[in-house]
Amino acid sequence: MPTMALMLVLSIDSYLAYSINKQYKWFLYTLVFVNTFIFPVIITLVMYQRKIISSLQLKKRSERIYPFGFAVGFYFFTYFLLKKTAIPQVLLSIILGSTLTLLAVFLITFKYKISAHMAAITGLLGALLAIFITFQANYSNAILLIALIWGFLASARLKLKAHSHSEIYGGSLVGGILVFMSVFFSWG
Repeated sequence: MPTMALMLVLSIDSYLAYSINKQYKWFLYTLVFVNTFIFPVIITLVMYQRKIISSLQLKKRSERIYPFGFAVGFYFFTYFLLKKTAIPQVLLSIILGSTLTLLAVFLITFKYKISAHMAAITGLLGALLAIFITFQANYSNAILLIALIWGFLASARLKLKAHSHSEIYGGSLVGGILVFMSVFFSWG
Protein backbone atom coordinates (compact mmCIF):
# COMPACT_ATOMS: atom_id res chain seq x y z
CA MET A 1 0.00 0.00 0.00
CA PRO A 2 2.70 2.61 0.75
CA THR A 3 4.22 2.27 -2.73
CA MET A 4 0.82 2.58 -4.40
CA ALA A 5 -0.03 5.57 -2.24
CA LEU A 6 3.21 7.36 -3.11
CA MET A 7 2.82 6.62 -6.81
CA LEU A 8 -0.77 7.85 -6.85
CA VAL A 9 -0.09 10.99 -4.84
CA LEU A 10 3.01 11.85 -6.86
CA SER A 11 1.41 11.23 -10.25
CA ILE A 12 -1.89 13.08 -9.93
CA ASP A 13 -1.66 16.65 -11.17
CA SER A 14 -1.20 18.57 -7.93
CA TYR A 15 1.55 20.52 -6.25
CA LEU A 16 2.88 17.26 -4.77
CA ALA A 17 3.53 15.85 -8.24
CA TYR A 18 5.87 18.76 -8.90
CA SER A 19 7.42 19.00 -5.44
CA ILE A 20 9.98 16.26 -6.09
CA ASN A 21 12.14 15.70 -9.16
CA LYS A 22 11.79 12.52 -11.21
CA GLN A 23 15.01 10.88 -9.99
CA TYR A 24 14.07 11.40 -6.35
CA LYS A 25 10.59 9.99 -7.01
CA TRP A 26 12.13 6.78 -8.35
CA PHE A 27 14.46 6.63 -5.36
CA LEU A 28 11.42 6.91 -3.05
CA TYR A 29 9.42 4.32 -5.00
CA THR A 30 12.33 1.87 -4.94
CA LEU A 31 13.16 2.37 -1.26
CA VAL A 32 9.55 2.03 -0.16
CA PHE A 33 8.79 -0.92 -2.45
CA VAL A 34 11.87 -2.90 -1.41
CA ASN A 35 11.38 -2.27 2.32
CA THR A 36 7.59 -2.62 2.52
CA PHE A 37 7.02 -5.34 -0.06
CA ILE A 38 10.12 -7.23 -1.24
CA PHE A 39 11.77 -7.79 2.17
CA PRO A 40 8.51 -8.85 3.91
CA VAL A 41 7.73 -11.24 1.03
CA ILE A 42 11.22 -12.77 1.23
CA ILE A 43 10.90 -13.24 5.00
CA THR A 44 7.47 -14.84 4.53
CA LEU A 45 8.81 -17.19 1.84
CA VAL A 46 11.69 -18.23 4.10
CA MET A 47 9.20 -18.90 6.93
CA TYR A 48 7.10 -21.02 4.57
CA GLN A 49 10.14 -22.94 3.33
CA ARG A 50 11.23 -23.64 6.93
CA LYS A 51 7.68 -24.71 7.84
CA ILE A 52 7.23 -21.89 10.37
CA ILE A 53 4.01 -21.08 8.54
CA SER A 54 1.91 -23.67 6.71
CA SER A 55 0.49 -21.42 3.98
CA LEU A 56 1.53 -18.28 2.16
CA GLN A 57 -2.09 -17.12 2.49
CA LEU A 58 -1.65 -16.88 6.27
CA LYS A 59 -5.12 -18.24 6.93
CA LYS A 60 -4.42 -19.06 10.58
CA ARG A 61 -4.39 -16.08 12.92
CA SER A 62 -1.44 -17.51 14.87
CA GLU A 63 0.68 -17.81 11.71
CA ARG A 64 0.22 -14.14 10.82
CA ILE A 65 2.12 -12.91 13.88
CA TYR A 66 5.70 -13.53 12.70
CA PRO A 67 5.33 -12.22 9.12
CA PHE A 68 3.42 -9.16 10.34
CA GLY A 69 6.00 -8.57 13.08
CA PHE A 70 8.89 -8.57 10.62
CA ALA A 71 6.92 -6.36 8.22
CA VAL A 72 6.29 -3.83 11.02
CA GLY A 73 10.05 -3.69 11.58
CA PHE A 74 10.69 -2.99 7.89
CA TYR A 75 7.95 -0.33 7.83
CA PHE A 76 9.43 1.48 10.83
CA PHE A 77 12.89 1.24 9.27
CA THR A 78 11.52 2.83 6.08
CA TYR A 79 9.79 5.58 8.05
CA PHE A 80 12.94 6.47 10.01
CA LEU A 81 15.06 6.44 6.83
CA LEU A 82 12.64 8.79 5.06
CA LYS A 83 12.38 11.04 8.11
CA LYS A 84 16.04 11.93 7.55
CA THR A 85 15.45 12.97 3.93
CA ALA A 86 13.89 16.01 2.30
CA ILE A 87 10.49 14.45 1.76
CA PRO A 88 7.27 16.49 1.89
CA GLN A 89 5.46 16.11 5.23
CA VAL A 90 2.34 14.67 3.65
CA LEU A 91 4.32 11.79 2.13
CA LEU A 92 6.02 11.08 5.44
CA SER A 93 2.58 11.10 7.08
CA ILE A 94 1.35 8.48 4.59
CA ILE A 95 4.31 6.24 5.45
CA LEU A 96 3.74 6.75 9.18
CA GLY A 97 0.02 6.05 8.81
CA SER A 98 0.79 2.85 6.90
CA THR A 99 3.27 1.83 9.58
CA LEU A 100 0.81 2.50 12.39
CA THR A 101 -1.87 0.57 10.50
CA LEU A 102 0.35 -2.47 10.13
CA LEU A 103 1.39 -2.19 13.79
CA ALA A 104 -2.29 -2.12 14.81
CA VAL A 105 -3.10 -5.12 12.59
CA PHE A 106 -0.12 -6.95 14.10
CA LEU A 107 -1.19 -6.21 17.69
CA ILE A 108 -4.84 -7.06 17.01
CA THR A 109 -3.71 -10.35 15.44
CA PHE A 110 -2.64 -11.62 18.87
CA LYS A 111 -6.33 -11.79 19.80
CA TYR A 112 -8.41 -11.48 16.59
CA LYS A 113 -8.03 -11.83 12.84
CA ILE A 114 -8.81 -8.75 10.76
CA SER A 115 -8.23 -8.17 7.07
CA ALA A 116 -4.83 -6.69 6.31
CA HIS A 117 -5.92 -6.33 2.66
CA MET A 118 -8.84 -4.14 3.69
CA ALA A 119 -6.71 -2.17 6.14
CA ALA A 120 -4.31 -1.41 3.27
CA ILE A 121 -6.88 -0.39 0.64
CA THR A 122 -8.89 1.67 3.12
CA GLY A 123 -5.65 3.28 4.31
CA LEU A 124 -4.99 4.32 0.73
CA LEU A 125 -8.51 5.70 0.52
CA GLY A 126 -8.02 7.51 3.84
CA ALA A 127 -4.78 9.10 2.62
CA LEU A 128 -6.41 10.36 -0.58
CA LEU A 129 -9.43 11.71 1.31
CA ALA A 130 -7.21 13.54 3.80
CA ILE A 131 -5.17 15.13 1.00
CA PHE A 132 -8.37 16.01 -0.88
CA ILE A 133 -9.81 17.74 2.21
CA THR A 134 -6.60 19.37 3.42
CA PHE A 135 -5.13 20.62 0.15
CA GLN A 136 -8.27 20.77 -2.04
CA ALA A 137 -6.31 18.61 -4.49
CA ASN A 138 -8.38 17.15 -7.30
CA TYR A 139 -8.20 13.50 -6.28
CA SER A 140 -11.90 12.77 -6.81
CA ASN A 141 -11.35 10.32 -9.69
CA ALA A 142 -8.69 8.44 -7.75
CA ILE A 143 -10.93 8.35 -4.66
CA LEU A 144 -13.81 6.91 -6.70
CA LEU A 145 -11.52 4.32 -8.30
CA ILE A 146 -10.08 3.22 -4.94
CA ALA A 147 -13.60 3.05 -3.45
CA LEU A 148 -14.63 0.80 -6.34
CA ILE A 149 -11.55 -1.39 -5.82
CA TRP A 150 -12.43 -1.51 -2.10
CA GLY A 151 -15.80 -3.01 -2.99
CA PHE A 152 -14.32 -5.59 -5.35
CA LEU A 153 -11.63 -6.53 -2.84
CA ALA A 154 -14.11 -6.87 0.03
CA SER A 155 -16.39 -9.03 -2.14
CA ALA A 156 -13.47 -11.21 -3.23
CA ARG A 157 -12.25 -11.73 0.36
CA LEU A 158 -15.78 -12.74 1.39
CA LYS A 159 -16.35 -14.99 -1.63
CA LEU A 160 -13.03 -16.75 -1.00
CA LYS A 161 -14.11 -17.18 2.63
CA ALA A 162 -10.79 -15.59 3.61
CA HIS A 163 -12.60 -13.26 6.02
CA SER A 164 -15.92 -12.66 7.70
CA HIS A 165 -17.82 -9.38 7.46
CA SER A 166 -16.51 -8.27 10.86
CA GLU A 167 -12.91 -8.98 9.79
CA ILE A 168 -13.45 -6.92 6.62
CA TYR A 169 -14.95 -4.01 8.56
CA GLY A 170 -12.35 -4.27 11.32
CA GLY A 171 -9.47 -4.05 8.86
CA SER A 172 -11.17 -1.21 7.02
CA LEU A 173 -11.71 0.81 10.19
CA VAL A 174 -8.13 0.37 11.36
CA GLY A 175 -6.56 1.32 8.03
CA GLY A 176 -8.94 4.12 7.16
CA ILE A 177 -8.82 5.85 10.53
CA LEU A 178 -5.08 5.60 11.18
CA VAL A 179 -3.90 6.71 7.74
CA PHE A 180 -6.55 9.43 7.43
CA MET A 181 -5.63 10.84 10.84
CA SER A 182 -1.90 10.61 10.16
CA VAL A 183 -2.22 12.60 6.91
CA PHE A 184 -4.95 14.99 8.05
CA PHE A 185 -3.13 15.96 11.24
CA SER A 186 0.34 15.82 9.58
CA TRP A 187 1.77 13.27 11.96
CA GLY A 188 5.31 12.24 11.25
